[in-house]
Amino acid sequence: MKRTQIPLYSDTVFAFLASFFFALCLFSYLDFALWATIAASSVCAVAFAALCFLYLRGKLETKYLLAKDEAEKNKLMLHLALDAPENNRRLFSKLLKAEEYGVERKNGALLAGDKLIFLLFTMQPVGADEVAKVIKKPFEGNKAIYCNALSPEAEKLAKQFGLEVTEGREVYLRLKAEELLPKTYLCAKPPVRTFGERLRALFSRSLSRPYFVCGAGLLAFSFFTQFRLYYLIAGSALLALALLVRLFGQTAEHRR
Repeated sequence: MKRTQIPLYSDTVFAFLASFFFALCLFSYLDFALWATIAASSVCAVAFAALCFLYLRGKLETKYLLAKDEAEKNKLMLHLALDAPENNRRLFSKLLKAEEYGVERKNGALLAGDKLIFLLFTMQPVGADEVAKVIKKPFEGNKAIYCNALSPEAEKLAKQFGLEVTEGREVYLRLKAEELLPKTYLCAKPPVRTFGERLRALFSRSLSRPYFVCGAGLLAFSFFTQFRLYYLIAGSALLALALLVRLFGQTAEHRR
């Protein structure tokens, strides 16, 4: 079983259980016979779970891979911006050699064939002033810039002077293809979460289970109390919230 299929099946089972409990209590409240309540609840739950399975089948795998790659790319860009320039030159020398280029050092840049490559990994997008410095460097061949990103002005200037630009995502994919990603990353301390981030955490996928347990518990209590409507409404609301955060909530990797 693929790793990305595990959340697909678990979400499908979760949708089945949540919808089954909801339908069971609803049909029971409407005074259906026991066998009819169980049969109708099962049919509704299977139908809803099938719809969720079809909806999530293609979405989850793509979302998982994109989120994982994006998080890894961001770690790499931070690492390259914080690491010593010599270490970066050594890393990209290995990359270019793996891609069958002859590599030499020249004035703080890397000479690969007839191309002079400048490594400009910074915390902020590279500005036009840095691109202008590259343009001023005397060299008869082609020039290229490897960076996390370019500002709009820098991008326009690079195009105007025919500079080849390789930005963060392509850098990540090339290093990944040659299995040259750093084994450990230089990482900053986790930032203090804002109020908005704490509020979004309430809709994390990891909270779907406690919402489900609370909702199912309230619906179960509706069978043993005279005030059934309150328990049905509150339990149904929690089950609906559990389904929403399970199907559409953010994972921990995606929030970083």
